[in-house]
Amino acid sequence: MILRTQLMIHAIQEINQHSPRLLPNLNLGYDIYDTCDDVSLAIRAALQLLRNQSDPQRCLIPTLFDSSLPEPKTKVVIGERCSEVSIAIAKIFALPSVTQISYGSTSELLSIKEKFPNFLRTVSSDKFQTKAIYELVMYFLWQSVAIVGSSDEYGKYGTDSLLKLFSENNICVDFVEILPENFNEHHSPSELVKKFSNSKAEVIIMFTKDTYVLSSLKKLLNKISAEPG
Repeated sequence: MILRTQLMIHAIQEINQHSPRLLPNLNLGYDIYDTCDDVSLAIRAALQLLRNQSDPQRCLIPTLFDSSLPEPKTKVVIGERCSEVSIAIAKIFALPSVTQISYGSTSELLSIKEKFPNFLRTVSSDKFQTKAIYELVMYFLWQSVAIVGSSDEYGKYGTDSLLKLFSENNICVDFVEILPENFNEHHSPSELVKKFSNSKAEVIIMFTKDTYVLSSLKKLLNKISAEPG
């Protein structure tokens, strides 16, 4: 979060420094909130941001901004990274028509403009990601796969899309495992590792958070290293 914050501030400062050429007669301000990738905290931050619009002392604006002018209003929100969090705050920002631009949320659900009219992103949706995974499976001639997804919108929609593609093209799915929301904190990946070990799948596709993937792979590697021979 700190690194992303510093990069964002640097980018805004660069734009403002060259504003006569990039944005004539306009300076960008910013207000940064840490959501910790948590839906509840993200909703609280979104509501706080909207409330702060009426309090110019709480907004971080460029030092050269003319305070006699009408106070700035937030026009664009950058983020969130996770689809689950983006979906939650997109519903809030739709009310005041604040545009939301995500750099990492890929859920197909966010492509439904009737539900999320102000949501935009700089990455492809899972529609293309799942298609690319399917094409990889076909390229390597794998006949059996296993899918591990998470219980959030990203994992559920991604897993469902993969299952549909594989079933339509006669690719065997050895097993599907949906990880609980508290996988890292309270759920041991031992059972998942056991399924990995017993599976006949030629490849395991993990459609879930990177932290979940790391937990599972570490456990699997420890098990392999502990085996004799």
